[in-house]
Amino acid sequence: PGETVAADLNGDGAPDVFQSGDLLVRYENDGAGSLTPHPLVYRTVFDVDTADVDGDDDLDVVAATASLNVEDTDGDGNDEYAEAEQVLWFENEGTGELSRPKPLIVSKHPIQHVTSTDLDGDGQDEIFAASEVKSADFNGDGRRERSEGEVVGKVVTLHEYDGTATMTNQTLGIFRENTNPVVLKDIATGDIDGNGEIDPVVLFWEWGASWYKNEGGKSFASEKKIVDSGFGSNVFDLDGDGTPGIFVYQPNSSDPYPDPYLGWYEADGSGNFPLQKEMPISAAQVVFGDLNENGQVDLVTVTNGGITWSRNDGQENFSTRTVADQATGPLSLADVDGDGDSDVLGAKRDLFINDENVNGDVFAWYENRGLRIPAPPTSPTAQMVAPQRVPRGVEEVQLDWSASTATDVQEYAIYRETRLPLDSTRGPYSFDFAAIDTISASQTSYQDTDPLLQADTTYRYRITAIDDIQNESSFSGEVMATPRAPLSVHTVRPESGAPGTVLRIRGSSFSTNPSAHTVTIGGVEAPVDSAKETVVYARVPAESQLPDDVEGPAEVTLETEGQTLSLPGAYTVVRGGSETFTASGADITPVESERAATDWADYDNDGDLDLAVAGENKDRDRSTTLYRNDDGSLTPIDAGLTDISGSAAWGDHNGDGRLDLLLTGFSGTEANVFLYQNERDGRFEKVLESEGRKEDGTGVTGIYGEGGWGDYDGDGDPDLFVTGVEEGDVGLKSAQLYRNEEEAIFRWGSPTRSERFLPEKLFDNNAEARRLDWGDYNSDGLVDVVVAARLGVTVFRNEGDGTFKEIEVGDTFPDPFDVAKWGDYDNDGDLDIAAAGSGDTGPVTKIFENKGNGTFEAIGANVTSVKDEASLDWGDFDGDGDLDLVVAGQENDSGSRTNFITKIFRNDGGGAFTDIDAGLKGVESASVDFGDYDNDGDLDLLVTGNQEDPYEPVARLYRNEPPVASSSAVITGGGTFDFDGTGVVLEISGVSNFGDVTVQQFDSRTQDTTGVVGALASTDRFIMSPGDANFESVQVNVALSALGPLSNPEDVVLHKRPNTGRGTFQALRTHLDENGTPGDISDDTLYASVDSFSEFVLAVDSDSSPVSRSILLSEGWNMVGMPVESGGASSKSLGAALPEGCGSRFRWRRPSRQAEAPGRFANRGERPPLRAPRYRTRRRL
Repeated sequence: PGETVAADLNGDGAPDVFQSGDLLVRYENDGAGSLTPHPLVYRTVFDVDTADVDGDDDLDVVAATASLNVEDTDGDGNDEYAEAEQVLWFENEGTGELSRPKPLIVSKHPIQHVTSTDLDGDGQDEIFAASEVKSADFNGDGRRERSEGEVVGKVVTLHEYDGTATMTNQTLGIFRENTNPVVLKDIATGDIDGNGEIDPVVLFWEWGASWYKNEGGKSFASEKKIVDSGFGSNVFDLDGDGTPGIFVYQPNSSDPYPDPYLGWYEADGSGNFPLQKEMPISAAQVVFGDLNENGQVDLVTVTNGGITWSRNDGQENFSTRTVADQATGPLSLADVDGDGDSDVLGAKRDLFINDENVNGDVFAWYENRGLRIPAPPTSPTAQMVAPQRVPRGVEEVQLDWSASTATDVQEYAIYRETRLPLDSTRGPYSFDFAAIDTISASQTSYQDTDPLLQADTTYRYRITAIDDIQNESSFSGEVMATPRAPLSVHTVRPESGAPGTVLRIRGSSFSTNPSAHTVTIGGVEAPVDSAKETVVYARVPAESQLPDDVEGPAEVTLETEGQTLSLPGAYTVVRGGSETFTASGADITPVESERAATDWADYDNDGDLDLAVAGENKDRDRSTTLYRNDDGSLTPIDAGLTDISGSAAWGDHNGDGRLDLLLTGFSGTEANVFLYQNERDGRFEKVLESEGRKEDGTGVTGIYGEGGWGDYDGDGDPDLFVTGVEEGDVGLKSAQLYRNEEEAIFRWGSPTRSERFLPEKLFDNNAEARRLDWGDYNSDGLVDVVVAARLGVTVFRNEGDGTFKEIEVGDTFPDPFDVAKWGDYDNDGDLDIAAAGSGDTGPVTKIFENKGNGTFEAIGANVTSVKDEASLDWGDFDGDGDLDLVVAGQENDSGSRTNFITKIFRNDGGGAFTDIDAGLKGVESASVDFGDYDNDGDLDLLVTGNQEDPYEPVARLYRNEPPVASSSAVITGGGTFDFDGTGVVLEISGVSNFGDVTVQQFDSRTQDTTGVVGALASTDRFIMSPGDANFESVQVNVALSALGPLSNPEDVVLHKRPNTGRGTFQALRTHLDENGTPGDISDDTLYASVDSFSEFVLAVDSDSSPVSRSILLSEGWNMVGMPVESGGASSKSLGAALPEGCGSRFRWRRPSRQAEAPGRFANRGERPPLRAPRYRTRRRL
């Protein structure tokens, strides 16, 4: 078919249809939708239109044709053939009957298109005709150019009937053919520039559209190109502003066309036609009409896919429905069946008639069976309900509404948005909105169980009604809902620390009121400092509050909002430690590789740390081994884990209270990610294996690298972040973020408030992201990520909306790094970073201080630089309350396999770190990991990697051992103990019938003499354990004669601190027990009374009397820093640092009344001095 036009020629309300093509056919309409064809011309007809040619107030028919039979021009009774192209006129005789065709326009050029309009408002239509020309004066020189037998251009002319069966005409424009033929598509009319005059617009195939401005009096300006590409489609005033728009279909330049659109161009008043809007509609032909009678103009279009209806939501946003798939144009709209709505006229493809295939398209019309929209539902409400997902998930949204009043509603559609309100005036027909679900009309409630719901995000909901022929109502009113994550806990960081260490208990939906939470560690209440919605900050209880059995992995509980949430074995309380590390002899599989990994965790919740080890042995065979800790003995078990070289990370992915194991790396010939679920009975079930991303965005891609757990979206379950080299592409270095949605389902991508979880590379700069660590560096309650990579260390700040932003750190992290870990080394409450790797000038190890303003600064710590798959770990090995650092790797950059080291650096405060010379096995391709595997209250150390000679993997588990006493004695009922070779004598009295006193001597120095200015750390330590004895107060006595020549007792100062091995010393008030000889102090005694047992240090302001001795007397202490509670009382110690050869007496006074509880040192306050002091201490050393 060529063109289709419908018109009611006889005024009966039933339009007839005229269609051109291989012939001109009139389809007579009986008023009920039955169309009877009547051929009018048995020749090719290019175009057809209706027009009041003669001005008699009824519509005639005009048709463009060629070489047709015409009337008997010579009166011989025979019709002659015309040799010219013609526009035929079928005059309406007033009753709808048409006369025989009359030649209205005669041309030597083929007339392809005709269209009519009343330009001057005289009631008589003018006709525009477009013809192909084989010769024309294209350059205006008065001569016609010609191409033999070929079309060289197009010409548009204007014609008007003068009442004598002839037409006046004028030429509007001539279009010269260039390389490609100019194909005229149609001629449309409208007041394009809003000047009140009707203008013609010529629509082309591929060459866009041209405009001829009507300057009045049927005088036209020269051609102006509106759009110079695309398929001209139509002219229509879509937005009702009085100025028609020109619609041009512009397919993408590629084939097939992935993103075609219908361009809407409109005059801007200055003679230009800017693009108003790109409508994502395929439309080689478009017609306009209100098909659903909602007062908005819709679009009906035709493309290769058939005929579609694009519904207008009132804001010129369109949703598309298919009218007919095996259909094509030409298109037109008319109420064929007289039911008051517009039907669609077009053509059906490849019809069979009488069992014969018709080669071409056949006219067809498509009945509008009632596109009137039903009434929308009303009064929607929303409330939060407990999630259906088990065991955890954000709250779900329960919607309820009142039913639509329409009787033919079949279902309801649910719409949800986060970006902006779902404005009810727009309806659901915009491309911005898509229903999340539909339900039967028998229901008026809906529960949104979508796992994509995010905690603390506001969602906007509206509902529509859909009838039995898929007509959809406008939106209901809007209702909003903000789901919360369930109350949960899942992580404690750090994993170990001494009393006073700040814990970050991570979870979801916490009250921000600290008093709403009660935290316990090992059953002992811990003070809560502050709280955010995703983290509670608490402190490890003081040493005096901790019972003896709080050692090893202790349970952390959080009581809040009437619930008790627990994490078994989540925290190791460090009760002490030493600088002595002894190989335990544990049989652990030696491993190394670029991705060797070890991770301590209490997977069986039995109160001790178990171990996962993954890597390659000396034969390059991969292995993954799980060791169960049986009271300090590590036993390998057959857990059915895949052997890999990569990483191992414990995390409770499903919130069942049992730690699951994530493995990433090479398992043979390809990279993989495996998740093994802890099944409680010692079995591990593989619930996730990398199979690539699925169409719905779920699924995990194989990575040769490292994986880590962190709840980045705050919904109460740990999400997954993996770094390394992607499977199948060894050149693609990346980091991928996966959201934990439900049981072993992870979705790839980083969501924002306005987007679903689109696949997105969080970190992809071909830098090979190596290691990662989660931590909240800016204390905003959101976990951030630090990534070590070949191009440096990158910190990603969690923005709280599912996105991460690289923070501005300047040149802080310029070097390549193998590993980076968070740790608060300076105890200022924010997380710092330690990193190691191969710098531009060789090995590098750096500590970066968090400045609190989003930047980090290297502190210049004296820590050995290492490279070659370096490893490091933070841990308080000596129990002094600050984080120390262990590093392992190759120390030099010679390229040879030498200078492998593993060193522990003691944190001495103020950014100073000291190598303790622990004598550990040096390794590269290393993994080092602190953990208290023997439950003795101090951190042990696991070291794996390649040793130097022979170059092969080794594994060493070092036990943090207390020093062995060089001598000891038990004093019953008081007495004297002479420390051989030291000159120290202890005289103890007042302990009879109260228990034994054990005295031990150690050849190791007292640690941390902060506050004792200028004092030398002693080389000997003395510990006294008085068992169940009770004491009321203690008097410390020092014989000054043993201190050497002193002229002033003010040069001698006793210092005290409340806890052994940690804290700051403070000077005590001292008194002089004179011998009675004025000016002679050699036989005098300096003493001080104290009200509790603690650690004491003596400082002497004399070059000849350096401080070199200390004595510690401790109730219930087996060793320094290793408290053993006696009867539940506080553990205390007493000591004095004395010079070489010094003698001293410690006088213990019995209490005047019974102590408050057996086995305790009762604090009765300071005793008054025996006599008034003669001197007061002024100098503190």
